[in-house]
Amino acid sequence: MKPRVIIIGGRGLQGRRVASLLEEALGGPERIVIAGRRGPVKLNVNDPGTLEMELRAGDVVIDAAAPYRHDPRPLVRICVNAHAHYIDLSQDPYFQAKIKEFVHALGEHPFKSAIMTGCSTVPGMVDALMPLLARPGVRSISQSIMLSMGTRNKLSSAMLYSLLRPLGRRYNGGRWWYETLVRKLGDGRWRRYGGFPATWPLSQIQFWSGFDRRAYWYLLRLFAVVLPLVPDQVLWRLCQISRPFVSVLRLFGTHRSSLRIEIIDEYYKVRAMEVRADKDNLMLPSMPAAWAAKRLLYHHGTEEAKVGIVTLRDFMTAKDIAGELQEHGHVVQVRREEKF
Repeated sequence: MKPRVIIIGGRGLQGRRVASLLEEALGGPERIVIAGRRGPVKLNVNDPGTLEMELRAGDVVIDAAAPYRHDPRPLVRICVNAHAHYIDLSQDPYFQAKIKEFVHALGEHPFKSAIMTGCSTVPGMVDALMPLLARPGVRSISQSIMLSMGTRNKLSSAMLYSLLRPLGRRYNGGRWWYETLVRKLGDGRWRRYGGFPATWPLSQIQFWSGFDRRAYWYLLRLFAVVLPLVPDQVLWRLCQISRPFVSVLRLFGTHRSSLRIEIIDEYYKVRAMEVRADKDNLMLPSMPAAWAAKRLLYHHGTEEAKVGIVTLRDFMTAKDIAGELQEHGHVVQVRREEKF
Protein backbone atom coordinates (compact mmCIF):
# COMPACT_ATOMS: atom_id res chain seq x y z
CA MET A 1 0.00 0.00 0.00
CA LYS A 2 1.16 3.53 -0.71
CA PRO A 3 2.41 5.67 2.21
CA ARG A 4 -0.07 8.22 3.55
CA VAL A 5 0.00 11.61 5.27
CA ILE A 6 -1.52 11.61 8.76
CA ILE A 7 -2.35 15.14 9.93
CA ILE A 8 -2.69 15.52 13.70
CA GLY A 9 -4.92 18.51 14.41
CA GLY A 10 -6.27 18.35 10.86
CA ARG A 11 -9.55 19.96 11.95
CA GLY A 12 -7.72 23.06 13.23
CA LEU A 13 -7.07 26.32 11.43
CA GLN A 14 -3.68 25.37 9.97
CA GLY A 15 -4.35 21.63 9.82
CA ARG A 16 -7.28 22.19 7.44
CA ARG A 17 -5.09 24.30 5.18
CA VAL A 18 -2.31 21.71 5.11
CA ALA A 19 -4.89 19.07 4.19
CA SER A 20 -6.32 21.27 1.43
CA LEU A 21 -2.88 21.91 -0.08
CA LEU A 22 -1.98 18.21 0.06
CA GLU A 23 -5.28 17.20 -1.50
CA GLU A 24 -4.47 19.51 -4.41
CA ALA A 25 -0.87 18.27 -4.67
CA LEU A 26 -1.70 14.55 -4.42
CA GLY A 27 -4.73 14.67 -6.69
CA GLY A 28 -7.31 13.80 -4.05
CA PRO A 29 -7.88 12.98 -0.37
CA GLU A 30 -7.25 9.21 -0.63
CA ARG A 31 -3.79 9.35 0.96
CA ILE A 32 -4.66 11.92 3.64
CA VAL A 33 -5.76 10.82 7.13
CA ILE A 34 -7.08 13.27 9.73
CA ALA A 35 -6.16 12.43 13.34
CA GLY A 36 -7.09 14.16 16.58
CA ARG A 37 -9.75 14.32 19.23
CA ARG A 38 -12.44 14.77 16.56
CA GLY A 39 -10.75 13.06 13.58
CA PRO A 40 -11.46 9.67 11.97
CA VAL A 41 -8.34 8.47 13.80
CA LYS A 42 -8.84 9.29 17.50
CA LEU A 43 -5.64 10.61 19.03
CA ASN A 44 -4.54 12.74 21.96
CA VAL A 45 -1.14 14.39 21.39
CA ASN A 46 -0.39 14.03 25.10
CA ASP A 47 -0.88 10.26 24.79
CA PRO A 48 -0.26 9.34 21.12
CA GLY A 49 0.00 5.57 21.66
CA THR A 50 -3.07 4.88 19.49
CA LEU A 51 -1.01 5.97 16.48
CA GLU A 52 1.29 2.94 16.73
CA MET A 53 -1.28 0.58 15.21
CA GLU A 54 -2.07 3.08 12.45
CA LEU A 55 1.44 3.87 11.17
CA ARG A 56 3.19 2.13 8.30
CA ALA A 57 6.75 2.55 7.03
CA GLY A 58 7.01 5.61 4.80
CA ASP A 59 3.94 7.38 6.23
CA VAL A 60 4.32 11.09 6.97
CA VAL A 61 2.95 12.43 10.27
CA ILE A 62 2.29 16.18 10.38
CA ASP A 63 1.81 17.58 13.88
CA ALA A 64 -0.46 20.60 13.39
CA ALA A 65 -1.74 20.53 16.99
CA ALA A 66 -0.87 24.12 17.88
CA PRO A 67 0.06 25.87 20.14
CA TYR A 68 2.55 23.02 20.72
CA ARG A 69 2.27 22.91 24.49
CA HIS A 70 2.59 19.09 24.45
CA ASP A 71 5.76 17.02 24.68
CA PRO A 72 6.69 15.96 21.10
CA ARG A 73 9.09 13.16 22.08
CA PRO A 74 6.55 10.30 22.44
CA LEU A 75 5.16 11.13 19.00
CA VAL A 76 8.62 11.32 17.40
CA ARG A 77 9.57 8.01 19.06
CA ILE A 78 6.52 6.29 17.54
CA CYS A 79 7.41 7.66 14.08
CA VAL A 80 11.03 6.52 14.36
CA ASN A 81 10.06 3.02 15.52
CA ALA A 82 7.61 2.70 12.61
CA HIS A 83 10.12 4.12 10.08
CA ALA A 84 7.65 6.92 9.39
CA HIS A 85 8.49 10.60 8.91
CA TYR A 86 7.64 13.49 11.23
CA ILE A 87 6.88 17.18 10.44
CA ASP A 88 5.59 20.01 12.64
CA LEU A 89 4.84 23.71 12.15
CA SER A 90 6.07 24.82 15.57
CA GLN A 91 7.88 28.11 16.19
CA ASP A 92 8.46 27.33 19.88
CA PRO A 93 12.22 27.01 20.62
CA TYR A 94 11.62 24.76 23.65
CA PHE A 95 9.44 22.41 21.61
CA GLN A 96 12.09 22.23 18.90
CA ALA A 97 14.90 21.70 21.42
CA LYS A 98 13.14 18.63 22.86
CA ILE A 99 12.92 17.07 19.40
CA LYS A 100 16.55 17.76 18.51
CA GLU A 101 17.82 16.45 21.86
CA PHE A 102 15.74 13.29 21.52
CA VAL A 103 16.96 12.54 17.99
CA HIS A 104 20.61 13.20 18.89
CA ALA A 105 20.25 10.90 21.93
CA LEU A 106 19.32 8.02 19.62
CA GLY A 107 22.94 7.93 18.49
CA GLU A 108 23.56 4.95 16.20
CA HIS A 109 19.88 4.05 15.94
CA PRO A 110 19.19 2.61 12.42
CA PHE A 111 17.43 5.73 11.17
CA LYS A 112 14.90 5.51 8.36
CA SER A 113 12.84 8.56 9.34
CA ALA A 114 13.12 12.23 8.40
CA ILE A 115 12.41 14.57 11.32
CA MET A 116 11.50 18.15 10.37
CA THR A 117 10.56 20.71 13.03
CA GLY A 118 9.59 24.34 12.41
CA CYS A 119 8.31 23.61 8.89
CA SER A 120 6.29 26.81 8.55
CA THR A 121 6.90 30.37 7.29
CA VAL A 122 9.38 30.99 10.09
CA PRO A 123 11.77 29.30 10.38
CA GLY A 124 11.43 26.67 7.61
CA MET A 125 10.52 28.74 4.56
CA VAL A 126 12.71 31.71 5.47
CA ASP A 127 15.75 29.50 6.04
CA ALA A 128 15.29 27.93 2.60
CA LEU A 129 14.82 31.34 0.91
CA MET A 130 17.96 32.95 2.40
CA PRO A 131 20.29 31.75 -0.43
CA LEU A 132 18.42 34.02 -2.89
CA LEU A 133 19.93 37.03 -1.10
CA ALA A 134 23.47 35.72 -0.66
CA ARG A 135 26.33 37.22 -2.68
CA PRO A 136 29.30 34.87 -3.23
CA GLY A 137 32.41 36.15 -1.46
CA VAL A 138 30.55 38.99 0.29
CA ARG A 139 30.09 38.78 4.05
CA SER A 140 26.77 39.80 5.60
CA ILE A 141 26.86 41.86 8.79
CA SER A 142 23.12 41.86 9.52
CA GLN A 143 20.25 39.51 8.69
CA SER A 144 16.65 40.29 9.61
CA ILE A 145 13.21 38.78 9.12
CA MET A 146 10.07 40.94 9.23
CA LEU A 147 6.63 39.35 9.27
CA SER A 148 3.49 41.49 9.05
CA MET A 149 0.13 39.81 9.59
CA GLY A 150 -3.21 40.76 8.12
CA THR A 151 -5.61 41.34 11.01
CA ARG A 152 -8.75 40.42 9.07
CA ASN A 153 -7.66 36.79 8.93
CA LYS A 154 -9.33 34.15 11.06
CA LEU A 155 -7.84 33.82 14.52
CA SER A 156 -7.56 30.67 16.62
CA SER A 157 -6.84 30.41 20.34
CA ALA A 158 -3.53 28.70 19.48
CA MET A 159 -2.45 31.57 17.20
CA LEU A 160 -3.37 34.11 19.86
CA TYR A 161 -1.41 32.22 22.52
CA SER A 162 1.66 31.86 20.27
CA LEU A 163 1.61 35.59 19.63
CA LEU A 164 1.12 36.71 23.23
CA ARG A 165 3.31 34.28 25.12
CA PRO A 166 6.75 35.79 24.27
CA LEU A 167 5.69 39.42 24.84
CA GLY A 168 7.75 41.22 27.47
CA ARG A 169 9.88 38.19 28.33
CA ARG A 170 13.59 38.79 28.81
CA TYR A 171 16.35 37.68 26.44
CA ASN A 172 20.06 38.62 26.36
CA GLY A 173 19.48 41.81 28.33
CA GLY A 174 16.40 42.90 26.36
CA ARG A 175 12.67 42.19 26.20
CA TRP A 176 10.56 40.93 23.33
CA TRP A 177 8.38 43.62 21.74
CA TYR A 178 10.20 46.44 23.56
CA GLU A 179 12.41 47.09 20.52
CA THR A 180 10.97 48.71 17.41
CA LEU A 181 11.78 48.57 13.71
CA VAL A 182 10.09 50.48 10.87
CA ARG A 183 10.39 49.66 7.16
CA LYS A 184 8.84 50.83 3.90
CA LEU A 185 7.82 47.83 1.81
CA GLY A 186 7.92 47.44 -1.95
CA ASP A 187 4.21 48.27 -2.27
CA GLY A 188 4.85 51.69 -0.69
CA ARG A 189 3.31 50.87 2.69
CA TRP A 190 5.15 51.43 5.98
CA ARG A 191 5.18 48.75 8.65
CA ARG A 192 6.15 48.87 12.33
CA TYR A 193 7.58 45.74 13.94
CA GLY A 194 8.40 44.53 17.44
CA GLY A 195 11.23 42.19 18.39
CA PHE A 196 10.15 38.55 18.49
CA PRO A 197 12.04 35.28 19.16
CA ALA A 198 13.39 33.39 16.15
CA THR A 199 13.94 29.65 16.35
CA TRP A 200 16.37 27.09 14.95
CA PRO A 201 17.88 27.22 12.37
CA LEU A 202 17.43 31.01 12.43
CA SER A 203 18.27 31.52 16.12
CA GLN A 204 21.06 34.00 15.36
CA ILE A 205 18.95 36.14 13.01
CA GLN A 206 16.85 39.11 14.15
CA PHE A 207 13.13 38.43 13.86
CA TRP A 208 10.51 41.18 13.89
CA SER A 209 6.74 40.83 13.89
CA GLY A 210 3.99 43.33 13.15
CA PHE A 211 0.54 43.97 11.69
CA ASP A 212 -1.22 45.73 8.86
CA ARG A 213 -2.68 48.17 11.45
CA ARG A 214 -0.25 50.14 13.61
CA ALA A 215 -2.71 50.34 16.51
CA TYR A 216 -2.32 46.61 17.17
CA TRP A 217 1.43 47.04 17.63
CA TYR A 218 0.86 49.66 20.35
CA LEU A 219 -1.78 47.47 22.00
CA LEU A 220 0.65 44.56 22.28
CA ARG A 221 3.30 46.92 23.59
CA LEU A 222 1.01 47.61 26.54
CA PHE A 223 0.36 43.88 27.02
CA ALA A 224 4.13 43.24 27.07
CA VAL A 225 4.32 45.02 30.43
CA VAL A 226 2.05 42.57 32.26
CA LEU A 227 2.07 39.30 30.31
CA PRO A 228 5.39 38.03 31.78
CA LEU A 229 3.58 37.88 35.13
CA VAL A 230 0.85 35.58 33.78
CA PRO A 231 1.49 31.80 34.09
CA ASP A 232 1.36 29.90 30.80
CA GLN A 233 -1.66 27.81 31.81
CA VAL A 234 -3.61 30.93 32.80
CA LEU A 235 -2.63 32.68 29.55
CA TRP A 236 -3.79 29.71 27.50
CA ARG A 237 -7.15 29.72 29.26
CA LEU A 238 -7.52 33.47 28.75
CA CYS A 239 -6.81 33.04 25.03
CA GLN A 240 -9.54 30.41 24.79
CA ILE A 241 -12.06 32.60 26.59
CA SER A 242 -11.21 35.87 24.84
CA ARG A 243 -10.85 34.64 21.25
CA PRO A 244 -14.49 35.38 20.25
CA PHE A 245 -14.16 38.94 21.56
CA VAL A 246 -10.73 39.48 19.99
CA SER A 247 -12.12 38.25 16.67
CA VAL A 248 -14.35 41.33 16.55
CA LEU A 249 -11.19 43.35 15.85
CA ARG A 250 -11.02 41.61 12.47
CA LEU A 251 -13.68 44.03 11.25
CA PHE A 252 -11.11 46.83 11.33
CA GLY A 253 -8.26 44.95 9.63
CA THR A 254 -7.22 43.86 6.14
CA HIS A 255 -6.00 40.63 4.55
CA ARG A 256 -2.64 42.18 3.62
CA SER A 257 0.29 40.15 4.91
CA SER A 258 3.97 40.40 4.07
CA LEU A 259 7.24 38.64 4.73
CA ARG A 260 10.50 40.56 4.32
CA ILE A 261 13.99 39.02 4.48
CA GLU A 262 16.75 41.60 4.63
CA ILE A 263 20.55 41.30 4.45
CA ILE A 264 23.05 44.13 4.92
CA ASP A 265 26.52 43.20 3.62
CA GLU A 266 29.99 44.38 4.61
CA TYR A 267 29.74 47.23 2.07
CA TYR A 268 26.47 48.37 3.69
CA LYS A 269 24.48 47.41 0.64
CA VAL A 270 20.98 46.14 1.35
CA ARG A 271 19.37 43.22 -0.43
CA ALA A 272 15.78 42.45 0.45
CA MET A 273 13.23 39.85 -0.55
CA GLU A 274 9.53 40.40 0.02
CA VAL A 275 6.60 38.00 -0.22
CA ARG A 276 3.26 39.82 -0.17
CA ALA A 277 -0.27 38.48 -0.19
CA ASP A 278 -3.63 40.23 -0.28
CA LYS A 279 -5.73 37.06 0.03
CA ASP A 280 -5.39 33.45 1.20
CA ASN A 281 -2.37 34.58 3.22
CA LEU A 282 -3.02 32.05 6.00
CA MET A 283 -1.98 29.45 3.42
CA LEU A 284 1.59 30.75 3.68
CA PRO A 285 2.47 29.07 7.03
CA SER A 286 0.86 25.82 5.86
CA MET A 287 2.65 25.54 2.52
CA PRO A 288 6.09 24.32 3.72
CA ALA A 289 4.63 21.30 5.55
CA ALA A 290 2.59 20.32 2.49
CA TRP A 291 5.62 20.73 0.19
CA ALA A 292 7.82 18.65 2.48
CA ALA A 293 5.23 15.89 2.92
CA LYS A 294 4.75 15.56 -0.82
CA ARG A 295 8.50 15.18 -1.38
CA LEU A 296 8.90 12.68 1.44
CA LEU A 297 6.21 10.53 -0.16
CA TYR A 298 7.83 10.90 -3.57
CA HIS A 299 11.33 9.94 -2.37
CA HIS A 300 10.18 7.05 -0.17
CA GLY A 301 12.36 4.01 -0.79
CA THR A 302 14.72 5.81 -3.18
CA GLU A 303 18.40 6.69 -2.85
CA GLU A 304 17.39 10.36 -2.57
CA ALA A 305 15.52 9.75 0.69
CA LYS A 306 16.90 11.86 3.55
CA VAL A 307 16.78 10.82 7.20
CA GLY A 308 17.51 12.32 10.62
CA ILE A 309 17.01 16.02 11.42
CA VAL A 310 16.32 17.77 8.11
CA THR A 311 15.10 21.19 6.97
CA LEU A 312 13.05 22.41 4.03
CA ARG A 313 16.19 23.42 2.14
CA ASP A 314 17.14 19.71 2.03
CA PHE A 315 14.17 19.19 -0.30
CA MET A 316 13.63 22.47 -2.16
CA THR A 317 15.79 25.24 -3.58
CA ALA A 318 15.01 28.89 -2.96
CA LYS A 319 13.95 29.26 -6.60
CA ASP A 320 11.59 26.30 -6.29
CA ILE A 321 9.91 27.93 -3.29
CA ALA A 322 9.65 31.32 -4.99
CA GLY A 323 8.00 29.63 -7.96
CA GLU A 324 5.48 27.82 -5.73
CA LEU A 325 4.60 31.08 -3.97
CA GLN A 326 4.01 32.87 -7.26
CA GLU A 327 1.82 30.02 -8.50
CA HIS A 328 -0.40 30.57 -5.45
CA GLY A 329 -0.78 34.27 -6.27
CA HIS A 330 1.81 35.72 -3.87
CA VAL A 331 4.03 38.59 -5.02
CA VAL A 332 7.73 37.70 -4.72
CA GLN A 333 10.16 40.59 -5.13
CA VAL A 334 13.95 40.72 -4.69
CA ARG A 335 15.64 44.11 -4.91
CA ARG A 336 18.63 46.16 -3.84
CA GLU A 337 18.11 49.18 -1.59
CA GLU A 338 20.17 52.01 -0.20
CA LYS A 339 21.49 51.79 3.37
CA PHE A 340 18.94 52.97 5.96
